[in-house]
Amino acid sequence: DVPFWHTGKEVVRKCILYGFVRWLLASSAPASHADVQCALVLPSSHPARGRSGRAGSVVLRTERGDITVSARDIRAVMRDARGAILHSTYFSVDRESRGRGHLTGLTLRGASLVALCDNDAAKARALADRFGVPDVFTDFEELLDSDELDAVVIATPNHLHEPHVLSALRKKLHVLCERPLALSARGIERCIAAAQKADVRLVVGHNHRFRSDTQALDQFIRNGELGQVTSIRCGSLQVKKNADGWRNRRAESGGGVFLEHGFPLLDLAMWLADGPSPVRVVSSMRRGRGAGAVEDAMQVFLECENGLVLNLDLSWSYVGDEDRWWFEVHATRGSAKLAPLRVTKELNGRAVDVSPSGAGVRESPFLQSYRAEIAHFLAVIRGETPYEPPVDQVGVQKIVEAVYKAAEDGKEVRF
Repeated sequence: DVPFWHTGKEVVRKCILYGFVRWLLASSAPASHADVQCALVLPSSHPARGRSGRAGSVVLRTERGDITVSARDIRAVMRDARGAILHSTYFSVDRESRGRGHLTGLTLRGASLVALCDNDAAKARALADRFGVPDVFTDFEELLDSDELDAVVIATPNHLHEPHVLSALRKKLHVLCERPLALSARGIERCIAAAQKADVRLVVGHNHRFRSDTQALDQFIRNGELGQVTSIRCGSLQVKKNADGWRNRRAESGGGVFLEHGFPLLDLAMWLADGPSPVRVVSSMRRGRGAGAVEDAMQVFLECENGLVLNLDLSWSYVGDEDRWWFEVHATRGSAKLAPLRVTKELNGRAVDVSPSGAGVRESPFLQSYRAEIAHFLAVIRGETPYEPPVDQVGVQKIVEAVYKAAEDGKEVRF
């Protein structure tokens, strides 16, 4: 039995998410708010399990009776909860005490979440009440005038990243900005120059770099245990759904599925490969009608000067039972894949599984990576870890621009 805060059956349903159960246990409200004792019941022999072994539904046993939640509901709520909690607003923190934020990452010692800002006042107040945040703002400039701030975390729609970052830097505040830092390479250069002028720290939120499985894979590659990396194959296929909002308006998002799901994969690949210079790119996309439409599918082939080849396959109109995500590294003396981490190495002419024994973490990589990202940001602010200006993002953004140009023109782009 585990305690949850509870205001009704629907709230309990929304607690039953992949990866969110452990997060709720770590950051739940005080025990006095928990009026229901819940147990998650789904043994391997449960009839709700499908033929493949996947859970077809979840039974939540409570004092008020059993609640059955279907796998379809779980997936739908998971998609909604991700957007509401991590991608819809921006936050501000100081350095001295503890708080909850980004929203799970700021539970770390030494960070206090002192304000939230969103143009939807009701949503901001609801989140503030849930996480014990004292202040709420609907105007970003008013937020920046607060004397309590040392740093801000910006997770607004993409087209607002650059102006919000520049405004915060002018106030000499440290900034953690969600990807992309700006919608052009020149915009990224302006942000880096402004941070240098203000003598503050500017960090870009690439949470995949901070996943525990990614960190382990990085060590295999940098220690030369797999030989030279020759190709990286990755992709993200999101189940088709009726979507609306700023991500589907090019002027606000800058792009569709490639910018939303391909950009982080591209950045992760280039980071693991130590930033090789690109040589040429070929891409193809499917984009809706209208000047402001965004692509819902894209395939990318990128070749780099060190011989590395990168392949990306992306869609958010995938017709299937569940979302798919993969990241595979192929090298001259081994290979690896993420989620979960599996590493194969050539030893004495044989392929041997050398995956770390702790590769399967209990907390979801998604949530763990945000905690680690915030911890890194705080360490950079305090001077506990070296600061590296995000100059690599200029090169990544130039690749992004070339990918779109190749797809729009229907021909190869050379760098």
